[in-house]
Amino acid sequence: MGAVHILKEIYTTIVTNLPVFAVSAAIAALVSGAIAALISGWVSLRNSARVIHAEYITGERAKWRDKVRCVALNIHEAALAEDSKRLAELLLELTLFLNPKDAMDLEIVNLVRNLQISQTAPRAEFGQRIALLLKHDWDRAKREAQPLFKWFFKGIWEIGREISHLRYQPSWKRTSYEEFVRDERKCAQRRRKTLPPAAP
Repeated sequence: MGAVHILKEIYTTIVTNLPVFAVSAAIAALVSGAIAALISGWVSLRNSARVIHAEYITGERAKWRDKVRCVALNIHEAALAEDSKRLAELLLELTLFLNPKDAMDLEIVNLVRNLQISQTAPRAEFGQRIALLLKHDWDRAKREAQPLFKWFFKGIWEIGREISHLRYQPSWKRTSYEEFVRDERKCAQRRRKTLPPAAP
C-alpha cells in the first residue's frame, strides 16, 4: 500500500506540473542544441584550417627543405673545389633560407663563413647541422599535420615522460649540434661495453 501511495503522488505531481516539465525539457533541448551547434562549428572550422595548413604550408616547407638540401650540397661541392667566390654566393643564398634570430641557424652560417676563410674547417659538422635542421623541420611538419586528438594525447604523453624525469626530448625542441655529438659519444660508449672482447 505504501508503494501504491508513492506512485500515485508522483503521477499527480507530474500531471499537475506538466507545463513546467515541458518548458524545462524544451529549454534543456534548446540549450544543448545550441552548445552542440557551437562545438560542431568550431570543430569544422578548426578542421578546415588544418587542411589548408597541411596542404599549403606543409607543401611550402617541403619545398624549403629541398632548397636547403640543394644549397648545402652546392656548398659542400664548392668547399671541396676551394671556390671561395662560389661559397660567398651560396652563403648569401643559405642565409636567406635560415632564421637570422636563431642561434643554431647562425652557427650554420658561421660554419660556411669558416669554410670560406679556411678550407680546413669541419665539413662533416656542416652536414650534420644541416641534417639536424631538416630533421627538426620534418618532425614539426608531421606534428602539425596530425589530427587534433592525436596531438593532444601525444602532448599529454610527452609531459608525463618529462615529469617522470626520463631523459626525453620533446619533438618540438630542436636538437643542438652539441647535444647530437654528446648523444653519439654515449651511444658509442654503450656499443663498446656491449661488444664481446676481441680474440687475441
